[in-house]
Amino acid sequence: MFYEENVGVNSNQYGILNSILNKIQPKEIYRIKANLVTRTSEIVTNSFHTDIQGNWGVIPYTTSIFYLNTNDGYTEFEDGTKVESVANRFISFPMDMKHRGTSCTDEKVRVVINFNYLT
Repeated sequence: MFYEENVGVNSNQYGILNSILNKIQPKEIYRIKANLVTRTSEIVTNSFHTDIQGNWGVIPYTTSIFYLNTNDGYTEFEDGTKVESVANRFISFPMDMKHRGTSCTDEKVRVVINFNYLT
């Protein structure tokens, strides 16, 4: 966990985060965290979810994913759209879009950074 609202971890010490935050210019940060999934023999899919649970419908939070390494894992949305894990790729979508991540089979790990913020 790099940052979580009401916990508040100082992200100023993380250079890559500062570069991204300077580009997206969030009004407010809800959470920033890394996900690391180890290699599996076959792709394992997680359950569809949103990163922010609760009654947040009136607050237009954005979810973004920054892919740190290239591998055969992906992010999938409920409509079947898949975004491949490609190093330095950055995607954004409304916080209420359900999505899920996967493992990978061709690298030791799959690593992404999730951002949840107010635009």
